[in-house]
Amino acid sequence: MNAAEIVAELNAGRDSGDPVLTYRKLDHWSTSGLLGEEVSRIGSGRIREFGDTEVSLIRIIAPLVHAGFELQVAARIAERIVLQGADSFPLGDDFVLLYRPTS
Repeated sequence: MNAAEIVAELNAGRDSGDPVLTYRKLDHWSTSGLLGEEVSRIGSGRIREFGDTEVSLIRIIAPLVHAGFELQVAARIAERIVLQGADSFPLGDDFVLLYRPTS
């Protein structure tokens, strides 16, 4: 899946205003290594393609950041869900984030 397709998917059905994800934000996440070193090595001028693992991470990180989570916290949550198969993430002594995929 390429960057434009991911951005379109995550913003689908939204009228206008604040998008869940922009291409610029996704590009930053990619080049900074947030989505893995392999993705960050793709040079400019090429359409960035993402594998299934990266797409799954993005699908979790983007809405969490949009909801107000710090990027690094959202990334840790996504990694735990995608890479470790967790369905919950503790957010402190009294709160737990539960994950239920919608599709």
